[in-house]
Amino acid sequence: MEYTVTTTHTRADGEEEQTSELFCLITTLLGPETAPALELAELYACRWTSETIYRHIKIEQRGGRTATLRSNSPAMVEQELWAMLCVYQALRELVCDTAREHGLPPDHISFKQVLNGARRSVGTAFSPRTAPAQNP
Repeated sequence: MEYTVTTTHTRADGEEEQTSELFCLITTLLGPETAPALELAELYACRWTSETIYRHIKIEQRGGRTATLRSNSPAMVEQELWAMLCVYQALRELVCDTAREHGLPPDHISFKQVLNGARRSVGTAFSPRTAPAQNP
């Protein structure tokens, strides 16, 4: 099955431009009544959106392909995974807020750049060198 996806982008000068991309989806599903072509195309796009999210969390946020979870017990692994998902969601909220503020589609803002900016910001805000003196 072949299909074309056309997207409209607003350029920096305010003009809109369209780009098209041809996709060819190969499947073993042969019955159009049980697997309509349009539905398969939509599901394929959703799948790759999910894969992109997993890549952001597993590779970029976690620290690379060889990074491992630090927890040693099942309960702590679960807590660490929930924390990673919470951080991801917070960064996505930041992306969406920024995109809305500047009139951009959220996918025009790099997750990796937002993650790096958040790491720099948190590192500065919670650095031991800048911690206020504690009263005895």
